[in-house]
Parts: sequence; C-alpha cells; structure tokens
Amino acid sequence: MKRYEAIKLIERADTEIPAMVLGISVESAIELLKKDVLPAERMCRAEMDGGNYWDYFLHFVARKEAFKNHPLYSKIQESLDKEELHESVRGYADIEQQEEFMKQLCGGYWAIDICPEEIIPDYRGHGEKAIFSLEDLAKEGVNVRPIKEYGLKRLGQTLKDMNGVIIGINEWIFENPIKADTEIPWKEPNEDYTDPFVAMARQTALNKRNSGKIGADEIIVGLSKGLDIKYVSYILPLGLREESKLMEAINKLE
Repeated sequence: MKRYEAIKLIERADTEIPAMVLGISVESAIELLKKDVLPAERMCRAEMDGGNYWDYFLHFVARKEAFKNHPLYSKIQESLDKEELHESVRGYADIEQQEEFMKQLCGGYWAIDICPEEIIPDYRGHGEKAIFSLEDLAKEGVNVRPIKEYGLKRLGQTLKDMNGVIIGINEWIFENPIKADTEIPWKEPNEDYTDPFVAMARQTALNKRNSGKIGADEIIVGLSKGLDIKYVSYILPLGLREESKLMEAINKLE
C-alpha cells in the first residue's frame, strides 16, 4: 500500500460507517498496510487432546443495518451505532495488543488462551487474585523468566496502557459467500477452506472499558488466506502509543 492510501484509511475513521468492526493490535494493522492482507491464522491449544490446532477465524461485530439483505439479518439482535460498535470491540483490541506485547517480551510465544491480565494480582483494583500463575504459564510453554525480570507490578501497569486498533470493514465484504450458521470446520495448517468465507452469528456480551456491558452480535468469519485490505474501510488507533507506532510505519511507506 502507498503512503497516501494508508493516510486516507486513518482519516476515514472520522466519516465512514462500517458494516463490521474488528479489534486488533497495532502490529497487525502495520502488517496489513505492508502486505495488503491481515493474517487470520493462529495456533491454539486444543483442550480435547492436549495438542495444537490452527484457528483461521477473525471475530467481528456487525452493524445490523448493513446486513438487511443478508440471511444473518434476522439473527443479529443488537442494532448498534458506530460509537457502540467501537465500544464493543475495545476489549478485543486491548487483549490483542496485550498478547502482542507478551509475545515480544517472552521471546515470540504466548499462550493465547490465557489473557495477559489474568496473571496480574489485583489488576482491576478489587483485591482479586491472579487467575493463572507463572507456573501455569510455564506449563503452557511460555518463557516466564522475562516476566519475572520485568516484574508483575510493572507489567500490570504496562498492560493497562495497551489499547490496540479498530478496523472498520466496508460493504465490499458481501461479495463473498458469507453463510449463516455454517459449521466451523477444524483445519490443519496445510489445509484450506472450500469457501473463502464461512460465518456464524452469536449473541455475546463484551465488556466496556470502564463500566457495564454492551450486548453485541459477533460474526465469526473463516479466512484461511487472511482479510484483504480492499475490505478495510478505515483504521482507528485507540491510544497515543498505537497512533505513534502506526504513523511511524506509514511514514516509511513509499
């Protein structure tokens, strides 16, 4: 992508109305700009057999009116405006950014079924205990030595400063065969999907950053080859750190 095109994606966050939104890390957004594709594959822990499997799914929140001519329309219960859509995926963006930081801190690997803040005692200031110990992380294959050296108290504050990025998706996405209530297939790393898009909708409650919850309908989309940038309407960094890092990468584009 050219520099001027990337800048337009940032500017359009103020004006464009998305069909769906997605919360990601700033590093993923930079990769999207460099390669014109947002990768979807992630190696996950398979609890049923103790092994690993590859997850090719991105989790979006839908704007109901954008789906008025789609079979999923009747299944999308919440009608959210743009601000509410953004609020609904802030938590996802936070976690994606935290996980990216933990991967970098721990030498490239993090157990993605463990939310980073769950290893911090009293993370939200209510006296709660950590859900996972460093010993639990070590059992998952995480290198915990850098965490010990960094310090849990310092790490907790660092994680609170992580905000991530929101991606707005345009209505070009509907040129793909997004199906309603499709069974999610289980795929190995070298396998592909018959259809480029499969999806299901489910009702979920996503935490707001500071208070309460907002109901939102999550669209889970299978993308074995990633999300093409032509479906991206805008990119919205959620913090000064993310904005600075994103603009630094954009300024290096031609």
